[in-house]
Amino acid sequence: MKTNFCVPEFFLGANTPIGFFSLFDQLYFPTEGWFCHILKGGPGTGKSTLMKKIAEKSYKKKISHEIIRCSSDPKSLDAIILQKEKRCIVDGTAPHVMDPIFPGVADEIINLGDYWDSKKLSFSKKEIIGLCLENSNFHKTSQKYLSAYGYAYNSTSRIIEESINLEKLNAFCKRLAKKLIKKTSFESPKEKLRFISSVTPDGYVVLENTLNELCKKIIIIDDPYSVVGSRILEFLKTYALSFNHEVIACPSPFAPQDHLEALIVTDSKLGFIVKNHVTPTETFSKLNIEHEKMYTKRFLELKNKNLIHFNSKICKEFLKESINNLYHAREVHDKIESLYTHSMNYSKINKITQKLESFRA
Repeated sequence: MKTNFCVPEFFLGANTPIGFFSLFDQLYFPTEGWFCHILKGGPGTGKSTLMKKIAEKSYKKKISHEIIRCSSDPKSLDAIILQKEKRCIVDGTAPHVMDPIFPGVADEIINLGDYWDSKKLSFSKKEIIGLCLENSNFHKTSQKYLSAYGYAYNSTSRIIEESINLEKLNAFCKRLAKKLIKKTSFESPKEKLRFISSVTPDGYVVLENTLNELCKKIIIIDDPYSVVGSRILEFLKTYALSFNHEVIACPSPFAPQDHLEALIVTDSKLGFIVKNHVTPTETFSKLNIEHEKMYTKRFLELKNKNLIHFNSKICKEFLKESINNLYHAREVHDKIESLYTHSMNYSKINKITQKLESFRA
C-alpha cells in the first residue's frame, strides 16, 4: 500500500545536444531562508556517500526530502533537498560548479579535499592525470554524438511542426485541461523545473518511480517525435498556473530549451509524460497508479515521411554511441575514484556527516 511519505527523485543536470544543461539554479533560494552546504573535492572523496547517509537518515525519521541523481552515474547523488527545512546539500564540482552566493549566512563550502593524504596521491599523479584526460575524451566524444542527434532531432521537429493540425490540437487541449485541472484556492502559482530523465551511462533513464510517488493518476502521451506532446504539456502548464496550481515542469533532455517531457500538477497528484521513440520499451511497466495512454498521430498530417524515418534511425544510432562513450567514461571515473579512496581519511568525513545530520540554520 502506498504511504503518505514519499521521496521523489529527479535530475537537475542532463547531457543534451547543446551540452550539459543545468537547472541547479532551482536548488535553493537564499533570500527565502534557505541554507546550502556545497561539497567540494575530487572523485572518491565521499560526496555522494555523505548525501546518501543524510538521505537514509531523513527517510528513517520521515523527514521530507528530494533526491537529485547524477546524470553521469544515476547510482550517485548530485544533491539532497530538504524542502520543509529549507536546506540542501549539493556536489558543487564540475560540470555543475557552485560557489556560495551569501557565504556563511545562506551557504557554505565544505571541502572534503581537506581530508586526503596528498603524499599518497602524489604516488599516483601520472596515472590520475592520464585517467582524467581519458575520461574527458570519452565525455567529449559522447557530446559530439549527442550534438549530431540534435541536428537530426531538430530536422524532424521542424517537419512535425509544419504537419500539426493546430485547430484540432488546440481544441483538444482546452477540453483536456477543463476536464482534468480544476480551480484551486492557492493564492499564487508555483513552478519548479526538474529533469525526470537523462542520457546516462546506463542508457536513457526515466525516473518513473517519481510518478508513482507524486501522482495518483498519470497520462502517458505516446508521441514518437515529442513535438505534439510538448505542445500539450505547455498548454496544460499554462492552464494549471493560471489557476494557481503547483507544478513541476520537466524539460526534455533532447531539447531542454524548446520541449517539455513531463508535467506534474503536484497539489492535484496528476501527472503527464511523453513516451517518445527512444523511451525504453519497459518504461512505465511498473506504474502502480491509475494511468492511461494518449496518442498524438490524430493531430498530424505528416510530410516528408522518408526523412522522418531516416532521422529516427540515425538518432537511435547517435544516442547509442553517446551512451556507449558515457559508459566508458564512468569506467575510467571508477578507476580514478579508487585511487582517491585509498588516500582519504573517512573517519573525519563521518564526523562532517554527523554534523550535517544535526545541522540547523
